[in-house]
Amino acid sequence: MKKIFLLITAIVASALALASCSQNDNPAHRREAATERLFKHGRVKVAITGQWSAKNGDWILKGAELAAEKINAAGGVHGAKIELVPFDDNNKVSSGAEIAAKITEDEQICAVIGHYSSSVTLFNSAIYHYYGVLTLTPFSTNTMVTKQGLPYIFRNIPDNDTFAKESVNLCERRGWKRVMALYLNNSYCSQLVDEFELHCGPRAITVPDRVGYEEVYNLSDYTELAKKWKNNQSFDAIFIAGFLPQAAEIVSLFRSEGIKQPIIGSIDFESDVFFSVGRNNEEENFYCVSNFDINSTNAAFVEFKKSFNEKYGFDPNWEATESYDAVKVLAKAIQNAGSVKAKRVAAALKSKTEWDEGAGPYRFNDNGEIEKTLLVKKSENGEFKTVAE
Repeated sequence: MKKIFLLITAIVASALALASCSQNDNPAHRREAATERLFKHGRVKVAITGQWSAKNGDWILKGAELAAEKINAAGGVHGAKIELVPFDDNNKVSSGAEIAAKITEDEQICAVIGHYSSSVTLFNSAIYHYYGVLTLTPFSTNTMVTKQGLPYIFRNIPDNDTFAKESVNLCERRGWKRVMALYLNNSYCSQLVDEFELHCGPRAITVPDRVGYEEVYNLSDYTELAKKWKNNQSFDAIFIAGFLPQAAEIVSLFRSEGIKQPIIGSIDFESDVFFSVGRNNEEENFYCVSNFDINSTNAAFVEFKKSFNEKYGFDPNWEATESYDAVKVLAKAIQNAGSVKAKRVAAALKSKTEWDEGAGPYRFNDNGEIEKTLLVKKSENGEFKTVAE
């Protein structure tokens, strides 16, 4: 993580230095001219990134495509149609960098929705800034994404600090004073656990043990850890930062080894995969902190859910909701700005008091970070349901 941050810092410094070159040589200025010409000719090109071979990739595309379809059917943005251009970044920094190069080579692309992984978004953020591409990420929660001082990057999902703080609030309310931490060794999950520990301190909550695990693994590797925690440690709950289905398999193994304490996850637990993969995951002692409510009565969400179900035959998940929201909010910001120029769209995103589309309501602060209330959910009959706290 430190190496990535230092590299990003170097890229930012280079970008700012190069930004002083003449207008004709400045790629951001060239993009402004190219995207405005395209806008006047009735087209708005927006890149969308994801790992299309993954299940969540399909959800992302479905949400985004529905949003573009609805915007265009209603007359577009000042008469211009939204044109989504999908790019498969394989959810990795190396391939994500290649995708960033392809996106920035196309001077008609005014914005990018993505990436999924925080590490990919962080690596590419300064590149997009230099080339004048506005970035709106519905999935990258690493706090550094919006703390780099880059004016054209926005996030329409709460950050790790917000998710971690609400997880600690849950522990405090339930009286869980000793909480173990288990996390996937990547920038997103390790930082989420870092933030969790930081919020534990002032609440007199301790983390007796903290263990990282790898993406490539043998499930039996965690049998010894489960036995060690069960037989040698005193604790009230476990906080897990990881992706499905891997996290669900580990949780199931822990249960089979006799660990019965509550287990808390973030929004990544918010899937039927959590229950279908783990043979011991049907009991009602799992929690997740989420920004998604399938039963929300918010008018904008109800309309989106209805449209999604009519188009695809089933309800949306949180990823489809976030991508739908990103496209809708971006289009409305362009509408309000009357322009596709990054600086004008960014100003429009920050100037509106409240955005209320699929994942709203929320507002953007000066760093492009959103302010939104999170939900606590508990497992019940094979699904997560909102808990009244």
